[in-house]
Amino acid sequence: MSRACSLLLRHRLPSLGAVPAASVRLWSASAEARLRAVESGERGWRVCFFGSDLVARNVLSALYDAAQPGTADVTAAPLIDRTALTAVCRPSSAADRSIVVKPWAHERGIPVLQPASLRGGWTPTGAGAGALGDVPFDVAVVASYGALLPRALVQWFPLGGINMHPSLLPKYRGAAPIYHQLLDNERRSGVSIIELHPTTFDAGNILQQRELELEPHWGYLQTAEHLSGLGARMVIDTLRHLRHYQAAAVPQPALPPDAPASVRNASKVSSALCKVDWHAMSASQVLLRFRALGDTLGLYTFWGSRRVKLCELHAVALDQPRSHASSAVVPGTVTWPGGEHLLIACCDGSFVACRRLQFEGARHTHSAHDFANGHLQRRKRDPSIPAPVIVFGDTTATAPAT
Repeated sequence: MSRACSLLLRHRLPSLGAVPAASVRLWSASAEARLRAVESGERGWRVCFFGSDLVARNVLSALYDAAQPGTADVTAAPLIDRTALTAVCRPSSAADRSIVVKPWAHERGIPVLQPASLRGGWTPTGAGAGALGDVPFDVAVVASYGALLPRALVQWFPLGGINMHPSLLPKYRGAAPIYHQLLDNERRSGVSIIELHPTTFDAGNILQQRELELEPHWGYLQTAEHLSGLGARMVIDTLRHLRHYQAAAVPQPALPPDAPASVRNASKVSSALCKVDWHAMSASQVLLRFRALGDTLGLYTFWGSRRVKLCELHAVALDQPRSHASSAVVPGTVTWPGGEHLLIACCDGSFVACRRLQFEGARHTHSAHDFANGHLQRRKRDPSIPAPVIVFGDTTATAPAT
């Protein structure tokens, strides 16, 4: 097993034997009956899933797989009741590509609900709370839904709900934990399975928590894939031993008072972070920003009034001509030493290598070679005309129309 995939279980099952009497959760008679029916293998969990994006889809996929025949002992029902499995997604427009759970669920015949709001007494059945014995679901499973489940809705589920959060809580509570961990250059992340808190995001008791080392070459998509894969397995494990994990649940510890703001609140990432400020950022800062945002939100700069998307950025190789690395070069200056990369100057005299870029409104990207031939090599057509100087980030410059 690779070092990146070595997992450290923080909160282990206390024992799969008897639960200590002092830790026993007192359920209602209806909820206890539901729990025993699942534990005995009489039937599977009736799950209502709340989630919308890529991270959520991988968790729903694990629930779907656990609902298939043959995933449990032949004498027992599958862990998840396929007939009850339902997905709830955030509202979306036709152009919204972030809601990936909906089409994935539709392809597999999983019912999908998209309420405008979870407030006002909304439930997955469209009815009020009513008698718990009439609720068609046992438990809510939440992963990257993007909105707080109100207290009344959490309490509507006989066995409450669990939330899969891709960070080591209490660090990085909020809507964008993966982005902020990459922006902070965290070397170690993880997944927390917590109970749903009725009033506060990501503040419930921890049921289990596991760590995952992040490889330095992972961008957002790879990091999200690894964390959600781990989280999906942990959700299944938690449902398989829910009584024991709830008996061992612990409150989240307090963060130190000097914890950075991003660690305290991993809020939605602003589009302003996608703009590169060559006068304020070093090459290492640009590359860190590209690692976190490049494969989803993307980084951009300006050439005059035209926005230019930076599609592929790399560290400057040691064999690149060092004559370019001069602090006298204006930050944002673009040069082409030949080969597959443009060099773009940063604030401290360092450079980043750009392999591909794209003008706003263009359908296709340009390679460094094509960009250089079109915009940096005009002296070849007329040797008396000096090569143009291109400075990204200079909004006073005049960029070509194509």
